[in-house]
Amino acid sequence: MTAPTTIHPAALLPDGALDILTGRLHKDHPDLDLDLCARIQRQSLEFLAACASNPGTSLTPSVMVDLGWHNLILHTEMYAAFCDAVAGRFIHHYPYDGGQNDPSVLDRTKNLITAAGYTIDEPLWALNAADCGNDAPCGSHAR
Repeated sequence: MTAPTTIHPAALLPDGALDILTGRLHKDHPDLDLDLCARIQRQSLEFLAACASNPGTSLTPSVMVDLGWHNLILHTEMYAAFCDAVAGRFIHHYPYDGGQNDPSVLDRTKNLITAAGYTIDEPLWALNAADCGNDAPCGSHAR
């Protein structure tokens, strides 16, 4: 018996979209090299796939992974279609109300990404939880 194959969530984007997203991320953050931008964007899609697989569970991206999530959200039509394809619903993004930089939330998030069949790109998770501008980390809740 073979293990089931996990389809990468990038396959749910239109042709060429991952390259467009990676290029935009690099344009907005020229201090990050193109390869790193591609890794960030892919891991953000895997993060969102884990959010989709765990409705009602609060998941929080790292600072780096959140860059990719914000980048995808800027492409509103693409983001809405991606959410529908991966989750069958919109995945909302809003500030998390829990303790800032709670390592247990990041650990839970990483564990659920792994449980969904994806590999954690550890260097992207080395920093604290993302901060969306109100002194609290960003989060995703299915409501």
